[in-house]
Amino acid sequence: MLKHYFIVTFRNILRYKTQNMITVLCLAVGLFCFTVVSYYVRDLSAPFSHFENYERMANLIMRTEHGSSSVVFSETTDKIAKASLSGISKIGIIDFSSTEGDYLFERENDEYPIHMLSRFANEDFFKVFGSDFSLRPGEVVISQRIARKVYGKENPVGQKIHTVRSKKDSRPIDYYTITGVFGGFTNTNLYASDVYFPFEESDIIRPYAILLLNQPEDVPMVNQQLKGLFEDKAAEKQEIPYVKLISEQKPANRQILLILITIGSLILLAGMINFLKLSIQSFYNRSRELSLRKSLGAGRKDLFMILFPELLGIILFTALVSFALTELLLPVWYSYLPKGTDEMRIDTLILFIQQGQYIGLLILICASVAAFAVWRIRRLGVISVLHEGRHPFRNIMMVLQLVICFFFIGSMLGLQRMAGNIKDAMYAPIPLEETKNILSLNLNQAPFEGCIPEIKAQIEQISGVEETLGFSRTYLGSIRNGDKQSYLVRYVYAESHYFDFFHMPMRGRLSESSPYEIYVSKNTAGMLSETGATDLFMPENRNIYKVMDVFREYPYLMSSNGKKEYWAVFPNDNKELTHWYIKCTPGQISKVKTQIERVLRNYYPAPLELSMSVLYEQIWLNDNSGIFILRDLAFFLAIIALIITMFSIYSAISLDTQSRQKEVAIRKINGADHRVISLLFARSYLFMIFIAFAISSVFLIFILRLYSSNVKVSSGYQSPLFWMELLLLVSLMVAITVAYKIKKVSCLNPAEAIRTE
Repeated sequence: MLKHYFIVTFRNILRYKTQNMITVLCLAVGLFCFTVVSYYVRDLSAPFSHFENYERMANLIMRTEHGSSSVVFSETTDKIAKASLSGISKIGIIDFSSTEGDYLFERENDEYPIHMLSRFANEDFFKVFGSDFSLRPGEVVISQRIARKVYGKENPVGQKIHTVRSKKDSRPIDYYTITGVFGGFTNTNLYASDVYFPFEESDIIRPYAILLLNQPEDVPMVNQQLKGLFEDKAAEKQEIPYVKLISEQKPANRQILLILITIGSLILLAGMINFLKLSIQSFYNRSRELSLRKSLGAGRKDLFMILFPELLGIILFTALVSFALTELLLPVWYSYLPKGTDEMRIDTLILFIQQGQYIGLLILICASVAAFAVWRIRRLGVISVLHEGRHPFRNIMMVLQLVICFFFIGSMLGLQRMAGNIKDAMYAPIPLEETKNILSLNLNQAPFEGCIPEIKAQIEQISGVEETLGFSRTYLGSIRNGDKQSYLVRYVYAESHYFDFFHMPMRGRLSESSPYEIYVSKNTAGMLSETGATDLFMPENRNIYKVMDVFREYPYLMSSNGKKEYWAVFPNDNKELTHWYIKCTPGQISKVKTQIERVLRNYYPAPLELSMSVLYEQIWLNDNSGIFILRDLAFFLAIIALIITMFSIYSAISLDTQSRQKEVAIRKINGADHRVISLLFARSYLFMIFIAFAISSVFLIFILRLYSSNVKVSSGYQSPLFWMELLLLVSLMVAITVAYKIKKVSCLNPAEAIRTE
């Protein structure tokens, strides 16, 4: 009997092989998109829920006059540890941010260099999460990802690592012994890192503190003890810490998480609707066969075993395609991420496990659909099935698909306009096309320390290099004007020809030369003019700087984001600057890049990736990446939604034209022409388009308004042309999809159609 079910299933899948292949591909893409989105959402909303001690974990939070902060002072945690408060089992401490660095791992026959993130933590930090590792001075704990990458299946415990050093660094090498491998965090976790150093070796004064309580019910008792330990009734302003269970804390970015899961769910829903509609259409086409089987004595189990294996086969094939797409598309996703965002990388094993969970859910849905079809066939009589012709459920699903299609295409059009407006608003003293001939080089790594002047000299000798410019990373500090009012300012140190390199026009020299000179942006100059001040005081180095000249604004940043930023440039030809722009002869940039790599490899081990890119790519992928990633993502999702929807409509029009051939024949005998026949089929699709357009416009206005308010750039949804373009685009695609089938049925020979019927 099982062989019979398998043969029937195989024949029915082959009968609609083209539709089934497209359905599998669309559903697999939808499943991949949803799984990736849900991976981030699950990790950000409940990052510690898989730990055994989750219910007893609590954050130590500092309550101040400005609000609450999870970053506390080291002396606060030291005081709590010495007090040995009741209810607290462990106090885990970890650095509030990670640091990038280059390290050498010792292996049996060689050393393996790798660039990774590091943090400082104490032993109790890992005990909070159920791992008992030794982390004393001279010891480290590494992540499971790094252990697999460096050592494969070998046990790394007992091996040593040390930092990659400059050739001119003569200090003794500090070796660290690996004492454990921790695999509890995904890359997006707040506490994730590649290697953890002992907290005793750090000078960090503001860490995170995570506590392991004896019981979740101990929170009120612990908070009462903390209040008694830190409360000073004589002080007016007090900072009293308190604990709060992690399980009771809501994610700070709930709105973003909701938007993400909605987008992922919509694309999966589009694929699911197409799959369900195809299944229902298949059941409809087989309704006569199934009704006859019922009349011949087939029971519920027999009918179910005829329908369910077909759905199961499609789902299992979808699973294989989805796994393959994951392997193929994840590297593409990583290529869109800006450099320095390794925490956004996905743990593939966890992703596959979550995909398996969703596939299991899809199988349950398929079983429910098959069970419903069996119930319906058992409930209706044979005559009722033979004469059934309306498809209200199918039409509702197509309207929903069109809503999703309108939503993603509208989002793509709005984000495309926003990206164009950002490009127009950006201050580009050198045209963007010319930035394709400028290399951006970052030498802020330990192996280059003390070697930058000689590296610069070698680079300037390379054929095709026209000019170089050294500058520092961007700093954030405070300045004071004549009224002693403080402002946050972003500033860089740069060589004195910085403004000539970018052809930036200046207002005109304002002061005589001074040992401490500064050039300021228009916003900073405006702040100074309000008070009549001509100099700035920087508390960081306690120097007073003379304002020498004014430039418009810092180049290649979005200037219409609604924020008033203050910029300054400090000329410095003596400081060892770690960032460089290298202007190349047009057409020579690839050759120059290869020559620079050869120079740098004399200082930097080959497996480590050099931080060198074209300035044009850096502008879009790093500085203004958010809106462009969203635009490209919306474009990808719009294409997928459009393909799924058009295939769904093609399937529907194929069914309609096939089932209504007799009606068309009779109408043609009575004098109906091509226009009447076309309108007969097209009016229902026109009605669905307008209904879907009206529904989707509400969601589009909300999401585009949200985008615009965050970036302060118009998405164009206020213009009637935007909505006309959206409606025309989708309507045109639907018209192209249904036109062939309508034309074919309108050319039908009535005599042939009636004879066949």
